[in-house]
This record gives sequence, C-alpha cells and structure tokens, in this order.
Amino acid sequence: MAQILSNAEENTLVRWISRLTITGFPATPMLVKEMADEIRLRRVQVASSRIPTSTEIPPIGHEWIYRFQKRHPELKTCYSYQLKSNQTKEITPKNIQTWFDTFRIYLIERKYELDDIYNMDETGFGVGSTQSTYIIIDSIQKSNWKVTAGKQEWITAFECVNAVGKALSPMIIFKAQNTNSAWIPKDTPQS
Repeated sequence: MAQILSNAEENTLVRWISRLTITGFPATPMLVKEMADEIRLRRVQVASSRIPTSTEIPPIGHEWIYRFQKRHPELKTCYSYQLKSNQTKEITPKNIQTWFDTFRIYLIERKYELDDIYNMDETGFGVGSTQSTYIIIDSIQKSNWKVTAGKQEWITAFECVNAVGKALSPMIIFKAQNTNSAWIPKDTPQS
C-alpha cells in the first residue's frame, strides 16, 4: 500500500508528536490522524491551486495510524496519567532516591514492625475529566503524563494501606451543600 504522507511530512508529524510529549500534552491517535489529514489536505490544496481538480479526498483510514507507527518505531502508544502542574516540579531521580534513603534509615533506627507502617494517600478524581487517555508518544522522551490545571471540581478519596498489604476502608469526600445519608455506611461512627 502506498504511503499517504511523504517522508518529509511524516518526519514533521513525528517532531510534532515529540514536542507534545515533552510538554506534557501528548497526542491521542485520533489527533495524530486528524493532523495527518490536515497535512495531506493542505498539500492537495496547494497542488490543486496550480492544477484545478474537483476530486474529493477521502479521510485517512483507521489502519493508517498502525502503519505510521511501524514506520516510526520511536513512537509508541500507551495510557497516560494526569499530574497537576504543581506535582511535576520536584519529581527527579535524585529527590526520590534521597527520600527512600532517609526513610529506610528512619525505619531502622526506630525498629518499626511492618504491620505498624501505613501509607495514607489522598487522591482526587476530576469531575468530567478523563484520568487516563490512550496516547501516542515519542518513546525516547520517556514521558506519558499530561499536565492539567487542577482547577476542576474534585471528589477526594483518602486511602490507607500498611506495609503487609492490609487496607483500611477508604474515606470519600464529595462537594455538597447537604449530606445524603445514603453516602455514609451504616457502621460509620457518629461524631
């Protein structure tokens, strides 16, 4: 099957995907296909301005994205995950290693049992936002997160698990004017 875009056009598309990957706003396969359609349409428009034609151009087919990726093995598909922009500044291998080294020393000095070591985490779910999206990235850049503004309405969950895997029941917090009693488990202690 003939290649729909020229090598130069495909290389331009690969550079665009790479830039999006680096900035934390990766492209979905649909967006890449739409961009390829746009590149091809512009080429045809320029060519037809020299030689008028009334041929209608069908959209690029669904299988094109797979063939495009085969020609450019540096591209891969994966699922993204979201980070609020303020979460990305301090994520460095050095900072992470320092934290684990300090924590290991702390545990040894205090002789904690694994049953007594809990991790509690707060996480939010953006109302109306997709937490994980299927994307195409430049695998050389090694980034599959996308930055979000962090300003939408959230449902908050507190989760707690100990070092041997015992989990406590999560606590879920909804934004509401009034509390719906159906939201609260019957065995919840009253304050």
